[in-house]
Amino acid sequence: MRQMHRLPPACRRLVPPLSALVAFEAAARHRSFTRAADELSLTPSAISRRVNLLEEMLGLQLFHRVRNTVTLTAVGAFYADRIQDGLSGLAAATQEATLFLGRGGLLRLGLPPTFGTRWLIPRIACFLQAHRDIEVAFSTCLPGATDSMRGDLDAIIHCGNADMPGTHFDKLLDERLVVVAHPDIADTLRAPDALRRLTLLVHALNPDAWSHWFNAQSLERDPGQTVLSFGLFSMVVEAAVDKLGVALVPELLIESELAQGRLVTLFDGAAVHTRSVYLAYPLGKIGYPPIQIFRTWLLEQCREGATLQPGLRPQNRSALRQEKLPSSVSMPAKAV
Repeated sequence: MRQMHRLPPACRRLVPPLSALVAFEAAARHRSFTRAADELSLTPSAISRRVNLLEEMLGLQLFHRVRNTVTLTAVGAFYADRIQDGLSGLAAATQEATLFLGRGGLLRLGLPPTFGTRWLIPRIACFLQAHRDIEVAFSTCLPGATDSMRGDLDAIIHCGNADMPGTHFDKLLDERLVVVAHPDIADTLRAPDALRRLTLLVHALNPDAWSHWFNAQSLERDPGQTVLSFGLFSMVVEAAVDKLGVALVPELLIESELAQGRLVTLFDGAAVHTRSVYLAYPLGKIGYPPIQIFRTWLLEQCREGATLQPGLRPQNRSALRQEKLPSSVSMPAKAV
């Protein structure tokens, strides 16, 4: 749980009654006291009284009133815009708090694009079928980004280090990078040093991956060797399928290509580990039921090494297995 701070007395005096804020927000959105009253099941005069109370408390005129019409003043439009997110956040927090009593709810999940399309989405049907009372909303987040834990997300699949303050991390997998190529190219290669004459394909966010791989094989990499980098692993994979070079990719993302023979691993699957994959979520949501239910299912998927296709070749199943059970770590929030 993140550290909570006492609200200074001066700030408490600046927090208007919630009923006045709700009435003002509705009136500002509708540009009408009458329509705001209909929405809130109040009378127009009640809306007017609450808006007047707010104006008196702030010492500001929020509406221009001409006969039976109202229009926002400049400061009124500014204030309405700023409080809308606050009221929405309060409503969302209240809804999520009530879900602690049950087992359903909404899970807003951020995914790296290729991991989502190639690993998680093909498996998610069994989770949704088993937990019909949980709605999952998927969003895209960049792999390895340190600011991926956005306020509009409950949890993310994070590839990188467990170093975001105020976040709990459940380790899912170690990312095992293997060298793959089209079978026609693979047939011409007999040893790792043969890679020096080929174009190397790599993800743009992991530019040192090939250097780590060469070092692991006790080889010197040619500094002048051609390298093509791509913003998505799916693009790296397609480039390898199209014979643009040899690729260094996570084995767990190429199950389909290996099973279909469109790509093959080289040099007996010689691999390098550069980072891990985590389920990450704010410390304040550790007990949120949709996260915990999804966490349990996801860790089980990783332990079992569930295959994407029944025809996946046995020698490639190790891509989804871990050498040890997943671990968890919590990063405390930054002091302010």
